[in-house]
Amino acid sequence: DLFNTQKLQAQKLINYNQQLKIYASDISYRAIALTEDNLKKAGFLDYVKIEKGDFLTKNAPQKSGTLICNPPYGIRLDEQDQLAEFYPKLG
Repeated sequence: DLFNTQKLQAQKLINYNQQLKIYASDISYRAIALTEDNLKKAGFLDYVKIEKGDFLTKNAPQKSGTLICNPPYGIRLDEQDQLAEFYPKLG
């Protein structure tokens, strides 16, 4: 079927010898320390470059890639106005 054909074609394009580049950042030193600790425990610390910085002001580390972020989602009602201003900045 079409799905399996596409899947096989995509699998043939995978380059397992290419070095994986993962970048992480946070504005919180505490979050960075926790991230480093978790990556170390999982055996992945050597594969991730971690920097302190604001996601909205940092330049992308590569021309292309996949962005994964954990933006604030707001628990308290007073945060709703701040979120309404923040989310359009994500693009």
